[in-house]
Amino acid sequence: MQRKQLLQFFNPILSMLILTLGNGLYTTITTLQLKSMQLSAFSIGLVSAAYFIGLTLGPFHTQYTIVRVGHIRAYGVFAGIMTASVLVQGMTHMVFAWAMLRFFAGYALAGLFICIESWLLAGAEDNAKGRVMGLYLFVYYITQACSQLLLKINFSDDLMQFVFIGLMAVISILPVMLTRFSAPRPDDMQLTSPLVLLRKVPLGMWASFLGGMLLAVIYTMYPLVLKLSGFSRHDIALMMFATVLGGALLQLPVGKFSDMIDRRKVLFLVCMILAILALVGLLWHHGFWVVLALSFLVGGFCFTIYPLAISHTGDYVEPALAVSAITVLTVVYGLGSVIGPIVLPVYLHWHMSGYFAFLITVAILLAAICLWRMTKRDAVPSAEQASYVPVQPQIQVPSTAVVEQLDVSDNTTQT
Repeated sequence: MQRKQLLQFFNPILSMLILTLGNGLYTTITTLQLKSMQLSAFSIGLVSAAYFIGLTLGPFHTQYTIVRVGHIRAYGVFAGIMTASVLVQGMTHMVFAWAMLRFFAGYALAGLFICIESWLLAGAEDNAKGRVMGLYLFVYYITQACSQLLLKINFSDDLMQFVFIGLMAVISILPVMLTRFSAPRPDDMQLTSPLVLLRKVPLGMWASFLGGMLLAVIYTMYPLVLKLSGFSRHDIALMMFATVLGGALLQLPVGKFSDMIDRRKVLFLVCMILAILALVGLLWHHGFWVVLALSFLVGGFCFTIYPLAISHTGDYVEPALAVSAITVLTVVYGLGSVIGPIVLPVYLHWHMSGYFAFLITVAILLAAICLWRMTKRDAVPSAEQASYVPVQPQIQVPSTAVVEQLDVSDNTTQT
């Protein structure tokens, strides 16, 4: 059975990894190209915002496409939109055009994530999926990191970079089209509203929202926190790598543990461990090795919150609602990723201490919600519990370009 499960999900996993190899490079190339065009910070922010708007709004519409035509054909549609956006972006230098194209790329990427994640959630039948998907997520993060090595390729001109990225998106269609196993059938899928899902699985919604806050802060603000604390660009790169590596390695043990007992207890335990680690960081965050170890552990537990939210939701919703449930949780996660970086500056008066105080606040809040829900509903019997589903958040792994932008920002301020 385990071998069959592995073969069943091999093709969609392979498609997403090929796509990720190109998309990781795409994010970095866009940032570097905007910098080379000597645009204002406002213009660069406009292009970045357009991408995340597409990533947040996309799930509202992409679910209808998946339900109407099925996972395989929907994947082909979204990969086609992604390819067209990338290629046209390589043929123009107009900022407004880049913003529009990045919006469509974010929209398509949201659809691609929902295709694969709902496919896995609806198609899983036993506890082997948690371990298979844990391995998948580890490979996913390794792929994200390896995509940055593609920057070393000496392309003949700027357009060829975008052609290569578009080629990866097109090639990623082939594995899902050639799979020997059936994807979930469109006529078996149903749609639901966020209010219905909130009443049915409130903890899944809250965990998605607060998990989005945590990961957005880690990806977008933690490099700034480290910079303000006096760490070098090289140190920051190592600490961000340790954060992502911790997130990858802890998926398997946490996933296996959550498949064995009440998942709410696992989520509560993760939050309490995270709060304790953050308290240690609040009191003692001096020295490279201390912060590096804290980055690894904090990243590891933060990265498991959203997958636990997805898996907990899968315990209470029917497979027919998988697409709609993933869609709603993705949007809620996106809202959290917008709120997190807005709230954190309130804490940044204390630099690194403020960052850890923010983590404590969010972790304790989510732990309290877990306790509240455990008093309102009995646990799902282990035989009926869905398998843990490690899924990648829709925020890109930070690259060296992020750290370089910090240096550019410093120089601009001094000027």
